[in-house]
Amino acid sequence: MLEPTYRSALSHAWQLVWHHKIMWIFGIFSVVLSHFGVSNFVGQIMALDRRSFFYRDYSAFFSFDYWQPLISGWSLWLFLIVLLLVILVVLISVAAEGAIIAAASEWFHKHTTPRFDQAWHRGIKHFWRLLAVRVMQRIILGALLLLIGYLLSRFAQVESSINTFYKVVVFAAGFLVAFMVSAISIYAAGYIVHDENSLRTALEKATYLFRRHVVVSMELSVIELVLSLCLGVLFISSSFWLLVPSVILSVIAGLTGYLSLITFGIVFSLVLFVITVILLGGIFYAFIISTWIYLFMKMHHEGVASRILSWLGMKRV
Repeated sequence: MLEPTYRSALSHAWQLVWHHKIMWIFGIFSVVLSHFGVSNFVGQIMALDRRSFFYRDYSAFFSFDYWQPLISGWSLWLFLIVLLLVILVVLISVAAEGAIIAAASEWFHKHTTPRFDQAWHRGIKHFWRLLAVRVMQRIILGALLLLIGYLLSRFAQVESSINTFYKVVVFAAGFLVAFMVSAISIYAAGYIVHDENSLRTALEKATYLFRRHVVVSMELSVIELVLSLCLGVLFISSSFWLLVPSVILSVIAGLTGYLSLITFGIVFSLVLFVITVILLGGIFYAFIISTWIYLFMKMHHEGVASRILSWLGMKRV
């Protein structure tokens, strides 16, 4: 097995994403329903309102009176329009994700500039299998999230050292399962797009590949989580620059008396904030997927040894 080159993986993935701006577009489209990576799962656990979610009365949700306004008149048409938009978003998101995988695998395997039009068509071609992988992962991680939230809510009822220990164990176990499911999902998507395998074959090969490279996959998951945290901290610490237009227009409004400039400045800063979040999210998502595909290609064709196990003098993963 070869030594892992995470610096090389990150470097090659960044070169692909930075020098081919169309990858940004693919990333923006696909990040809408992004699911790969444990960082998203960890964020969902952190944001979970345990008490209000698990002790809320949901009986009204299943009553006819709750849904009656939605099945009459314009509400029904609005619901149908929203449903069609959701279907369109899912189609574009899955196809764009497949295009990222196709472009990255071609870039790393053939060392040539990928044909992005062909990458997009390959994403559409494998839509149903990629969607199946996404749905299965969503179901598993969703069930896992609910289970973790339920267990944490139970432990939170009584504050004690043993319950704190149990919460740490539950969180760690959930993280490991989420990391395993996420890694197998990206490997399965790689087999579907790169090797054009069937869904069952792709899942079987992805599971086998993961078993051979458990530690390597975990190392990359940790790197992904650290990069996500760094990006979040960097964005939060520098986001005040997005408020500069609003502040300037507010000062001008105070000097000139045109108070409408204040509203315009707030709206402009909000739009700028949304655009920045979408752009950074798209670039980062395309970069992360490309990094995973780089190591997937290395594992698939050459084999990769864990850096940690190599330091310990162990050759096997």
